[in-house]
Amino acid sequence: MRESLDVPYVTQIDDTSNPHHLIKRCGAACAEMVLGSIGAEHPDQIELYDQIRTAGVGDTGSWYSPPRGLTAVLQTVSTRPGTFRGSFSIKKEPGELVRGRGRAAEAEAERVISRQIITTIQERRAPVALVYDGGHWLVVRGYQTVERVTGSGSEVISGFDVNNPSPLAYPHDTTPNPCDKGGIGHICYPRWQDRYLTPVFSFRGGRDYSNRCVAICVDTTVVRPRMALTAPELPAEEKQAAAQAPLSGNAQLINPADAIGRAEAGIKDYELYAREPWRTALQSAQPGNPLLVQELDRLDSYYYIVPWRTQPDNAVMAVTVNAKNGAYQESVCCLNGNIYLPPQLTAKQLAQLVIGKKFLLPGQQGELVVREEALSIYPLLVWRPCLESFSPFRPFYLFIVGAHRLYLRVDGDIFTSLNSNVLGA
Repeated sequence: MRESLDVPYVTQIDDTSNPHHLIKRCGAACAEMVLGSIGAEHPDQIELYDQIRTAGVGDTGSWYSPPRGLTAVLQTVSTRPGTFRGSFSIKKEPGELVRGRGRAAEAEAERVISRQIITTIQERRAPVALVYDGGHWLVVRGYQTVERVTGSGSEVISGFDVNNPSPLAYPHDTTPNPCDKGGIGHICYPRWQDRYLTPVFSFRGGRDYSNRCVAICVDTTVVRPRMALTAPELPAEEKQAAAQAPLSGNAQLINPADAIGRAEAGIKDYELYAREPWRTALQSAQPGNPLLVQELDRLDSYYYIVPWRTQPDNAVMAVTVNAKNGAYQESVCCLNGNIYLPPQLTAKQLAQLVIGKKFLLPGQQGELVVREEALSIYPLLVWRPCLESFSPFRPFYLFIVGAHRLYLRVDGDIFTSLNSNVLGA
């Protein structure tokens, strides 16, 4: 079973000109997408952001787009005469520290909110989910389920379709249409559970949201059958890949050729080849050389990005697979080819970008001068959800200079730190 909504894609328009006063408008971009999907007239993203901030003053914590503000704006604009009849509200479910049951409580919280998300889509409305431990908002536009056992009638969820407003295009691209700068995504359910719909970190979410999974959904009085929200049985090929995965303590990862094969298998297993826009992308492009990425905030966690290219530096589609066992994780598709993902640079090319240059360090530490003799280049790309990149398709090169780090994002911007201590950015 599959259900998907027609939700226009919009990229968040951020203002980073003042490093001491960043403006990150992911919540406003999500509001723009949800309101556009129901035909509601609405202000532009910049005004929506101001309205969200004003309406969310009651939420404690350092929010860019607070849940109360985003909910209030969706409710106010969507219920004007001639538009949507219904009620948006915040759904939040306690996770581990509130219930004191560790991972089991966190998983149950995710299942409850995921069920609310599915019910909202069944009501033909697009919910907004708070992901990455509370750091970022995205729109959930669809879901897929599969039968646990053929003919049993028992279904389990297998994945979600999302619109992530985090941009994927080259940041200095002058393309006039902001919708050209991102892409429609698909996330398999195990990845959704493990990486996306996770509780807000306790120390930054305020009293209302700490340790809770959060989404903005539509209230409904319709009672629907409860589906089992657990990971489905792996396809036969994926079971074999899992069985051949490196044992604990073995440093071997799958090779790039295997990563391409596993990405193609994932597209087949989740039937993306039969759906738009993936079907058109597959007809127009071929897989290129994979990029190996280490997740900095997870222990022993690696993934490959497999790009489907039509141009040397850009892709129309990209897929991530687990670099230890080849399991499909997620994909993103943008038919105009604006996923900026250039081939991996060599150590010599990377060194030339930073040697002899100065970088202002945070916290009044002064300027860092990069000298050739003191420079080390990490052999893998790296990523973690952070203010500088809320998409795993936008990783970083890592430079080590003594006790300091420099992060070169694949689009060319360089940062002296990655800031993950943010809410709704």
